[in-house]
Amino acid sequence: MMNKQKKMNWLSTTELVNIAANPTHQTKLLAISKLDFTRPFIPEQFTQLYYTPIYQQLTSPQKLRYNQLFAVRTNEYIMMLESDLVDHFLVPLRKNISIRNDQELVVCLENMIKEERLHYQGFLALNRLCLPDTFKDGRERYFSELSVQNKFAMYLLELLAHKLTFPLWYIMALEESSISLAQSMLRTPETKNLGKLEPQFASVHKEHMKDETRHLHTDRLMIEASLSKTNRLSSWINARLFKFMLKGLTKVTQTGSGAKVIRMLVKEMPELKPLKQEMLDALTELKNNAAYQQSLFSRSLMPLTFGIFDETSQFSDLNGYLVGYDRQQ
Repeated sequence: MMNKQKKMNWLSTTELVNIAANPTHQTKLLAISKLDFTRPFIPEQFTQLYYTPIYQQLTSPQKLRYNQLFAVRTNEYIMMLESDLVDHFLVPLRKNISIRNDQELVVCLENMIKEERLHYQGFLALNRLCLPDTFKDGRERYFSELSVQNKFAMYLLELLAHKLTFPLWYIMALEESSISLAQSMLRTPETKNLGKLEPQFASVHKEHMKDETRHLHTDRLMIEASLSKTNRLSSWINARLFKFMLKGLTKVTQTGSGAKVIRMLVKEMPELKPLKQEMLDALTELKNNAAYQQSLFSRSLMPLTFGIFDETSQFSDLNGYLVGYDRQQ
């Protein structure tokens, strides 16, 4: 994989600025007025319960609705990058000396911020079609609403973005993961158990790829500028903070977004009440489920990000934090 990584045709800032100005390569907001609720929204392997034995106990209509609800949760996680991490990290990152001294990189970052905000509006419109009653009266998020603890963490990111830039590794992983989701929709438009994917829902994710593919190159340039050239102490601190972040990202709890999906499913389908606690318990077991953990972070999902991990000496022990990480020299 390292050989493939070295052969990757990474774009320069000049190339990225030129491509971003070309409407052909720009993500556009799609005008969607109706969805087919007889179809699943995302591939089953991108949901949590799919990796648990209890998933097989659900009827086809129950699996279908769970899929649709979890898809909204998936959109919200993409929106979390496009709102929370943009406002609290990417915007203040412009003050980072390693970024601000490169004018073309600043332009790339500004383009990325503007585009992410546009993506947010696109996914919000899609979610409002999926769950109009949930997202009425101006509400924009449900499954990914930030806790007080996470709001404080975002405040710290904003305060320290000029010094600590470890979230760039996560942003790159998240963007590459969203591309893998869209690519999976393109490659396999029919699910294993639930039939063909809803085409309008999938079209939003496919359109999203246009900007995200370019953003990976911007991510890599910002990582190179702000993380790869820092002193040993700063590199160690950023790496430790990223590993600490991973612990929270890979842990599934009974109060998290996945549990909210289950609770909404049970509310809509009261016949599932006897299975509610069993489903919630199954989520907590996912911390020991290798297949599920690899569905979050793996080389097949995010080969470019993993290539960056391979090149980072402070990540020699990253397999202790990511089950799916197989370090390659």
